[in-house]
Amino acid sequence: MFDFTLPFIVGLLIVPCGLIVIISSIVDLHKMKLASETWLQTKAKMVKSHLVKYRATSNDCSLFVEYHYSLKGVEYVSKRISFIEPNTKALCEEIQSRFPEGETVDVFYDPENPKNSALIVDLSEFPKAKTHGVTLGIIVIGVGILLIFLNRG
Repeated sequence: MFDFTLPFIVGLLIVPCGLIVIISSIVDLHKMKLASETWLQTKAKMVKSHLVKYRATSNDCSLFVEYHYSLKGVEYVSKRISFIEPNTKALCEEIQSRFPEGETVDVFYDPENPKNSALIVDLSEFPKAKTHGVTLGIIVIGVGILLIFLNRG
């Protein structure tokens, strides 16, 4: 029998969160694969491109971008780098060097919904991304199950 203690309830809440992480990762990878096969390319002007480092002792960071592009006389603004966001300093710096502020760059857009765009649609540019989300989801589910079964009465 299970005791309805706080760890048990937290475990019950954590397991679905892990499933959501796994499903979200798979959906993002699928979107990126479809975009690489069907999206068209145009030129965009990089308006913003800057790094934000979270802690001086950490390797975690984010890259914030904004670019403008025009299709058939309609101006679009986007901030999407990719379906998978870079989160290490090395990857952010490498991507920032490819898409510097003020430059004209290639951007990919969805021909069925042109406001949908990304700078990078090639999954090979994020080799670890294929497994990170799923791995994280499995770990979260494992912690949830551990909390549930450690609190059996």
